[in-house]
Amino acid sequence: MSVIRLNELQEENRQLRDENNQLKSSLAYLDEQVNTLKRMMFGRSAERSKSVPLVMQQQSLWASLPWEQAPELFAGDHKAQKPEGVLPAAPTTANQPAHPGHGRRRINPDIETVTIRITAPEELRRDDEGNELVTLGFEETRQYDLQPPKVQLKITQREVLGYKDSRDAAYTTPMPPSIVPRGLLTDRFLINMVVEKFFKGMPLYRQLQDFKAQGADIAKQTLSDGVKQFAARLAGIKHVILMQILQSSFLHVDETRILQGQGKGAAYKTGFFWPVRDAQQCYVHYGPSRSGDEIENLLWPKDRPPGEWWYGYLMVDDFGGYHRFKKDVRMKLMACWSHVRRKFFAWADKDPIAAWFVAAIDRLYALEGECRERAATEGWDSAMYHAYRREVRQRHAALIIDQIETETEKHFAAVLPESGTGRALRYLRKLLPQLRAYLENGELPMDNNPVERSIRPITIGRKNFYAVGSEDAGEWAAVFYTLMECCRLAEVDPRSYLELVVQEMHADPVKSPAQLTPLSLRARLRPLATNL
Repeated sequence: MSVIRLNELQEENRQLRDENNQLKSSLAYLDEQVNTLKRMMFGRSAERSKSVPLVMQQQSLWASLPWEQAPELFAGDHKAQKPEGVLPAAPTTANQPAHPGHGRRRINPDIETVTIRITAPEELRRDDEGNELVTLGFEETRQYDLQPPKVQLKITQREVLGYKDSRDAAYTTPMPPSIVPRGLLTDRFLINMVVEKFFKGMPLYRQLQDFKAQGADIAKQTLSDGVKQFAARLAGIKHVILMQILQSSFLHVDETRILQGQGKGAAYKTGFFWPVRDAQQCYVHYGPSRSGDEIENLLWPKDRPPGEWWYGYLMVDDFGGYHRFKKDVRMKLMACWSHVRRKFFAWADKDPIAAWFVAAIDRLYALEGECRERAATEGWDSAMYHAYRREVRQRHAALIIDQIETETEKHFAAVLPESGTGRALRYLRKLLPQLRAYLENGELPMDNNPVERSIRPITIGRKNFYAVGSEDAGEWAAVFYTLMECCRLAEVDPRSYLELVVQEMHADPVKSPAQLTPLSLRARLRPLATNL
């Protein structure tokens, strides 16, 4: 066989091996996609770690942690010794008491109570032998009952004064102030409608169906106009909340899609709600684009001087619209550990490497939990708590992250790039600088879960109503989503909040919006049920 022919066969063999490796990689990727869809459709949605097997491979991966540098790393009292040949157990809820909300809950004694007394008929007040029976007391059965909201016609008769002889009118008693002056809907009607839609996710068209079923012939446009005018009255409070949030040294940001349009054959556009929140309040911005311009114009508006811009840490996901801020001197990007954990968790029951990373990230969260427990036990204020948490992070969490980085580089080239674990490693490797940022300050969060919880009411509402009617309607919705979420964070009932705000606005039309935020009125409001 000639040398040329031999070289040709070797080259052909190399190409076939490469093609075979590519097909194996593609097959593994497709298998993982099928398994992912199966888990999404039939698997459990919880991401607790108690079901992750602590296999021997995990133990060998963990064995390289420099215990001599941090012998008390995972101890609750920071005094434990180095474990002997085993991976520290992940946090588990197996032995914890059941959630206090499980089982039948106590009846709220402060709720409005109606007592119905049922007495025995006269023919049963004697026994079979004719002896008289007397009342010994009453046996009580306590139940929650529901009286559905009823639409009423409210007739306000205003006295008119005039001259006796000529019958000319001289004075007409004015109407009390209202959100929509001389409108068809009362303030209480509008407040109920807004809470039902933006807090409970009940779209206006379903509320309209209920109103019509009760005999109230109300046009859909009347409801929309009422929401529009109510939002305009409250827009100043929303702006004040933004200004207060921008005083924080760190912010959470996220975005979610919503369709915009009237339907009826017309094409829908896509709009986006952008929740921006600190530790206490949440501002929801509506914009027509998912571009980073939306958040840039919100935090650094061109109509304000640089001295009034926001500067600090920004917690975001890996969406491309935020990449422009990586080298921005006005802020420092932070990445979410919960997102990273989620990508490994999807494969932790099949891949020991993924399981190791889940356990390692759980260690970081365990340290955070220990800091909270220590602060609660010692009765520390926020400054002492944040100082202690910063020390723990820099002494202990930094070592864990160093080990995570070492294991990432160790396995990055060995794992199939398109496998689930391979994609998770690539995601982690890319974000490690932003993931480390939370170590710098004890006040900083380590994940973006708070804003994801704040975005949940919007996504629930999106399942119930298909779109917002226009860009203006998106702005009105953002006003109410802002106030509803701030009520949730302040743990106050949104209905009682809106009732109080409307009352204050009517009593003092020029009252400062800063005095009307849910946070500022919290002491005067009914608390929100803790399970909402």
